[in-house]
Amino acid sequence: MARLRTETSPPRWRRVRMFWKDPRQAWIEAEIAEFRLEVDEAGDQPGAVKLITAAKRASERLDMETAWHHLHRAQQELIEGYGIEELRLHATLLLAEAEEPGRLPEWRVKAIRHVLPDPYFSWTESELAASREKVTAAMRIRNEGISNDYWRLAIVRHYQQLLILIGGPVLLAVLVILAVFSDQIGTKEWTSGPFLSILSALLGVLGAVISAAKRSTGILPEHVLAQLGSNVASLSRIPIGGVAGLTVWLFSIATAETANVNAANLLLAAFGAGFAERLIVQGQPSEASDQEVKRAAKR
Repeated sequence: MARLRTETSPPRWRRVRMFWKDPRQAWIEAEIAEFRLEVDEAGDQPGAVKLITAAKRASERLDMETAWHHLHRAQQELIEGYGIEELRLHATLLLAEAEEPGRLPEWRVKAIRHVLPDPYFSWTESELAASREKVTAAMRIRNEGISNDYWRLAIVRHYQQLLILIGGPVLLAVLVILAVFSDQIGTKEWTSGPFLSILSALLGVLGAVISAAKRSTGILPEHVLAQLGSNVASLSRIPIGGVAGLTVWLFSIATAETANVNAANLLLAAFGAGFAERLIVQGQPSEASDQEVKRAAKR
């Protein structure tokens, strides 16, 4: 049930595949391996063994949703076969895991405490059925928190992969142009040519990509849907970075003579304008909801 401290080390080709397909395969495999030990220690539990085997196979074919489902069902199946003392021990471990700092949101910890019978008091056989239901309900609250955490990371990683696919070629193009024309930057001919406007737009997009990537990791983990909405909104703002860079370029050539335009300062301003893309669109519902949650958390 508890997370393994030592994660498995898959082959190199699978590690590369995990980066693009799923960032937490090693984590769920550790959960499955840990729970498999519990199933083996419990003895005759054919239902739980079948489910945990199905979870392992789903993980190997990178079907994480099915793996989580089978793992949680196996946990519930195992609880159904526990006696009163085993159930009490399971409740003790579950409560200790829930109270581990940063493991679950505070409201889930309170919900688990409310549902779970106090494991430090004696439990009687007459309360076995009711205790099983309560422990199962507490385990379900815990599992939903783990699943939400998984989905949050999966969304963030998928979104950042898109940003890498966009930002990587843009960064390469900027480096090539700067390397080829490094000795001409600042000259009148280069300033009046097409490459200054192209670099301004590219650096604006690059600034927007970095800004969006930074913001994607700063949303509270409790709001998976809010994070998805914010990610989509941020991705749609990347063209705004290009427009911002071009705006800086147009403003520079409109307010100064071509010979007096400082190309280096203009390019830095274009990057800054792109990085400030979050200030252009205000009132995004997902961001507003995150701000409300942060204010509530400080109370």
